[in-house]
Formats: sequence, C-alpha cells, structure tokens
Amino acid sequence: MDALVIKDLRKVYGNGVEALKGIDLTVLNHPFETIAYRFLATQEWEISEFSLATYCTFLAEGNSPMIGLPVFPSRVFRHGSIYLAKDSPIKSAADLKGKRIGIPQWTQTAVTYVRGWLQHDAQVPLTSIDWIQAGVNDAGRKEMARFDLPAGYRLTSVQDKSLGQLLLDGGIDAMISARPPDVFLNGKHGVKRLIPNYREQEKQYFLKTGIFPIMHVVVMRRDAYEANRWIARNLLEAF
Repeated sequence: MDALVIKDLRKVYGNGVEALKGIDLTVLNHPFETIAYRFLATQEWEISEFSLATYCTFLAEGNSPMIGLPVFPSRVFRHGSIYLAKDSPIKSAADLKGKRIGIPQWTQTAVTYVRGWLQHDAQVPLTSIDWIQAGVNDAGRKEMARFDLPAGYRLTSVQDKSLGQLLLDGGIDAMISARPPDVFLNGKHGVKRLIPNYREQEKQYFLKTGIFPIMHVVVMRRDAYEANRWIARNLLEAF
C-alpha cells in the first residue's frame, strides 16, 4: 500500500488503518450500482460494499458467494423515498393500499425498508399492491438476485419504460426510489414526495423504534474468507 492511500484512508478511518497489517489494499471508487453489479456478476475483487437486502437474499437461498462483516457504510431513513405524480389523489401512506407501486428492485434495501414501514406502521397489506419493477430513470434494469415471492404477492417487470415515465404516464400510482428520481429533481412535472415533512417523521420513527436503517454492508468473497479468515478480523478492527 503506498503512502498516499494510507494517508487518504486515515482521513476516513483514523488510526484504524494500522489494523490492516498484512493486507495491501487497492481501493476502487465507483458509483454504488456499478460496485454491486460488477461484484455480483464476476466477483472481480475480494472485498466490497454491497446491498444489505440483496446479501440477505443470498443467505436465505443458502447459496451466498460472500460473507458479511458488521460494517455498515450507508445508513439512511427512507420516509422520503416515496414519490407521487403532480395531481395524485393519494394523501397518506394508507391510501397506497390496492395501488400500483414502482420499484427499481425487489431486493433493494431501500425498497425493503419502505415495504416494512408500509406493512407495520401504515397498516398497508403488501399483498394488496401491484408491484412494478423497472429502472428509475432509464429502462432495462433487472433484478440482481433470484428469489421466490410468498403466495399472494404480485410483481411485474417492465423493461421498456422507466419508473419516472410510468409515473408521468399513469402506469403506476407511486414509486419508491433510494435516490430522488430525475422527474422529481428537474422540477418540470410537479412530482412530489408522499411525505413532505419526512425529516420530522424520521426523527419520530427513530425515537419510537431506536432503528437507524442499515442500507449497505461490507462483504468478503467467500473463497478469500475461507483461505484467510484473519482478514475479516483485521478489516473489522480497521473499520
């Protein structure tokens, strides 16, 4: 590891980098979607940031090619992640019962947390919803992991339109997105959040539950872990 990388790591992790004795890090910086898709497709590096919900999906299927460390690079509340069209008659989360909701992936962690909030806090039965999977801003996004939905759940993949376009066209009643979609950010279409005062609701949610939602986890490729298990402890101590 060269001095520059050590210096930069200390800015982020402090003296914890000393725990990386015996490990030469090559640090690659990419958008998270690129990291997750590339690691899942080819596992081209040994250690990666990854989606917590997708990792849990692999664990549930019993075929996980990676092991998780209790290191969480991203923790975000998701009350502000539900978007509606300009003239939507939907006024509250309870109004989402029986509606069509667009999602980028069923196993996206942000979507998983919103589903949990809808079911347990807003009392919206998840089986009452028609779930529509598509890319947020661009068409063609597909699920990262294979999974079997429980009986009663309806999930349809749309490959020729984005969620933003579906929302504007009336193809969906609402959409969930980890990042604000372009149709919201450009301000041209009047797209709005279901919960405008989401910051206040997030505070109240934390005070009530004590939960600060985990989005991402650090994982190790399973073969690298099995060959050198001490790496996991050194990484954990460094983080």
